[in-house]
Amino acid sequence: MITSIEIHGLRGIKDGKLDDLTPLTVIVGPNGSGKSTVLDALLIAASPEPLHEIGTVVLRRTGILQGAPWLILTGSVEKRATLEVLSSTGHARKCTLRLDPSVTLPELDARLTAELAEGRYNPDNRRMEYHSHRSGSVHFIWNDGNTANAEDYFHVLDGVAAVHLVEPTSESDLRPLHTVNTETYKLGRRSQVRDIVAQVVPGLVDLPILTEGSRPYVGLEFAGRGAIPVAVAGEGIKGLIRLCLELASVPDGVVLIEEPEVHQHPGAIRQSARAIWAAVGRDVQVILTTHSLELIDALLSEASQDELNKLSVVRTQLRDGCLKTSRLPGEDAALLRTSIEEDLR
Repeated sequence: MITSIEIHGLRGIKDGKLDDLTPLTVIVGPNGSGKSTVLDALLIAASPEPLHEIGTVVLRRTGILQGAPWLILTGSVEKRATLEVLSSTGHARKCTLRLDPSVTLPELDARLTAELAEGRYNPDNRRMEYHSHRSGSVHFIWNDGNTANAEDYFHVLDGVAAVHLVEPTSESDLRPLHTVNTETYKLGRRSQVRDIVAQVVPGLVDLPILTEGSRPYVGLEFAGRGAIPVAVAGEGIKGLIRLCLELASVPDGVVLIEEPEVHQHPGAIRQSARAIWAAVGRDVQVILTTHSLELIDALLSEASQDELNKLSVVRTQLRDGCLKTSRLPGEDAALLRTSIEEDLR
């Protein structure tokens, strides 16, 4: 499990730190308060494949030809970002990203290097002590792909088996939905997903994998009515199915979720909360961002007393590049709902 992340010079965050992350951490705050950047930092710093995830972080921001230079804080003289992550076993990783200093905006290609140092937290002096340095680089061209021209596998951060990013409404899915569905089936959890989705889609009996020519896709099968592709369903249904399958397909590690409530009505939001708690119950750490008070209400109402102890709400603000945070444990979040609402309304 990830317990803390420290960020320097990544996107709009000059300095910031999140401490005491819990099995379910809900990050809230107004637009532009650094929530998405925190997920970016966690994905890069804790992943066993940081170069690949640098590409993921760059390419999930669309609308510009070259996204790589914008990963580094605008105006940074050193063109460098530093991320430090700590796991529940006391193991630490420091990831330093450097942009080729010859790059000036707007350029159509860019090169980023990643230097990783592994170590441990020393409680005696309250400092990270690093060793085992490795490095690699990734080259971006026209923001339509990237190639890692160095070994892209470092190793798993002790205490964090894997890190998965889930964007339920993303148009450029990180994994094809049929692949996620197959992984869920192998783990024996597809019926669990079906039961959750059926609460929102009456008459649903299965989520089969079908084909269109040679191309596989996931369908929605109804009793006596055959099946339709998930792709032709409404955005809220597609997002719920993506979220539930992704969570069910992860055997362990950390899942990062960007705004799971998008396009969902209150009934679907409640089922999303059920899927999230099911993952946490399997010892999967879930860290998510949200603008939805309804989602927080659903997570609180679906939680047992023991589960409330695994929940925390982190409120974020970004002031002149400095990330300010405050943390509410689950029980306090239930009591201080009005203060949370100020960030979400």
